[in-house]
Amino acid sequence: MIPSDKVFRKALGNWLRNTLRMRGDPVPDEELRQAAIVFAPHQDDETLGCGGTIIRKKQAGSKITLVFMTDGSASHAGFLPPQELQEMRKKEAVAAGWEMSVDESDIIFLDYQDGYLNQGVDMAAQDVLRIIEDVAPKQVFIPYEHDAQTDHRATHQAVKNALQGYHSEVDIFEYPVWFWHIWPWTQVKVGSIRSTPKIFWKS
Repeated sequence: MIPSDKVFRKALGNWLRNTLRMRGDPVPDEELRQAAIVFAPHQDDETLGCGGTIIRKKQAGSKITLVFMTDGSASHAGFLPPQELQEMRKKEAVAAGWEMSVDESDIIFLDYQDGYLNQGVDMAAQDVLRIIEDVAPKQVFIPYEHDAQTDHRATHQAVKNALQGYHSEVDIFEYPVWFWHIWPWTQVKVGSIRSTPKIFWKS
């Protein structure tokens, strides 16, 4: 008997959660206290991707710098004029930072055009390197390499490129935002046929 798609997804979800529980280790306080920069493609990705980590690190006494790569002006095109949306999202980012105990003075807006960061990765990398050299963090947080959004992947690449020119050791942490757009949470499209991939466990 072949299990239904719903049964398969539930079983897969349970397996993934149990695997994460088994592999999860408590983070030492010393690591939580380390200074970090969170690079976010848009104003909200820092909260959605690693808001809990930011809060825990601030509670431990860490210095956190938030860097927003784009101006966020294209998230709701057609509903608000780009300039108005840009200003609104900046205010929301500052308010969200305040809720996570990040001071406004530790928030940086690079204002690359929303949706087109991939066309300015080299220039963005130069800006990122200057920030890293100024802050001298022990940790950097960047979007997951294969996140299903162009600005997210461009942010990942810009920071990685910048770190090639940085001569101090830094721990890199990737955080997913659009991970739910990636298999196994979505189906794979092959040509005109949609199919749910099969998973094989090795005992």
